Amino acid sequence: MEAAIRFADLYGARVRSRGGARLGRLRELYCRDGEVVAIGVGFRTLAERLTGKGGRRIPWPRVAAIRAGEIIVEDADGAARDR
Repeated sequence: MEAAIRFADLYGARVRSRGGARLGRLRELYCRDGEVVAIGVGFRTLAERLTGKGGRRIPWPRVAAIRAGEIIVEDADGAARDR
């Protein structure tokens, strides 16, 4: 059986790139058909719930590692502009 991770255990985790850039904290998981497709990072993502605009989404395939309190994502051009 694969280990399950609960959103409550990930919420608020620091998200950074492999290169060390701080991207914010995990605020959302975006799912489609029962599969996670992206993570929502930073305050703007939290504000997106109210406004419908401005969140930062990082595609799930870029998630390289999940550690206690931290999520590491692969570097990509425009990482701060992912949507």
